[in-house]
Amino acid sequence: VAVIGDIMLDEYIIGDSNRISPEAPEPVIEERERSYVPGGAANVAVNAVCLGAKANLFGVVGDDADGGIFRQRLKEAGVGDEGIISVPGRPTTRKTRLIARGNQVLRVDRETTESIGSDLERDFAGRIAGYSGNIVVVSDYAKGVVTPGLVAKLNASGKKVIVDPKSPDFSLYRGVFLIKPNYPEFCKAAGRDAFSAGEIEEAGRELIGRHGIKNILITLGPEGMMLIESDGPATHIHTRAREVFDVTGAGDTVIAAIAASLAAGANLTESCTLATFAAGIVVGKHHTATATPTEILDYAFGTSSSEKIV
Repeated sequence: VAVIGDIMLDEYIIGDSNRISPEAPEPVIEERERSYVPGGAANVAVNAVCLGAKANLFGVVGDDADGGIFRQRLKEAGVGDEGIISVPGRPTTRKTRLIARGNQVLRVDRETTESIGSDLERDFAGRIAGYSGNIVVVSDYAKGVVTPGLVAKLNASGKKVIVDPKSPDFSLYRGVFLIKPNYPEFCKAAGRDAFSAGEIEEAGRELIGRHGIKNILITLGPEGMMLIESDGPATHIHTRAREVFDVTGAGDTVIAAIAASLAAGANLTESCTLATFAAGIVVGKHHTATATPTEILDYAFGTSSSEKIV
């Protein structure tokens, strides 16, 4: 699986809070732990590796300390950094989350959304065209890597391009094999605030026709997912009710599970069903998380040990 998109470093500052600052009505967090996790498009690649796939990641980082930390954490997670380009003067995107007593108190972002430019766009498209895998994940976080020109070049490579979108203008992703918006993103793209259950398929098919997209998967939170295929019926994939601890990165897990399953020979409906299981697992974990094949089997066919009351 080739993964290209906006790379970021997820930083977690974890501690306790027992008092309010005298300087402002905010809690004072006493730091106990600090950790770093590959985020954004990198989290997609890490999830794919955890599911048993081989993943190559393509994207940009800065020539800064965060870029060095990112590369180290990426290698530790089993993903090579050969497709990562360091751009002088461009900061590595970093999202810092402050956690106190298990709850996120604040998030601080360090980033730029400047486009990577046509030279890097051609470079990445050429590298991915020569990649042995047939599945390409485009993970768009609107930080400048994903452009209409890049998507068009990836489509021209003949590979199956699946997109986790950020822009409400789906013309940016014209011609891709699959696009996976969540429900709010789908509503924005369709130009409505909300849809009834019976209206989702009609709106989805209109977007498919308008933008030449082959398939669309709308994630619906606790209601599961709706898969609409251009040459087939709509399929509502239900999910199992589960206590949610953290939704951070759940969309990355879904797109990674679909990509890994397609690469392994599953059809699209089977891939989306496996993705539903994987998402159900990661929302039950804290922070940016992954799912493994063993956890998916336990989730699908039995009660896992983590769900038992001991």
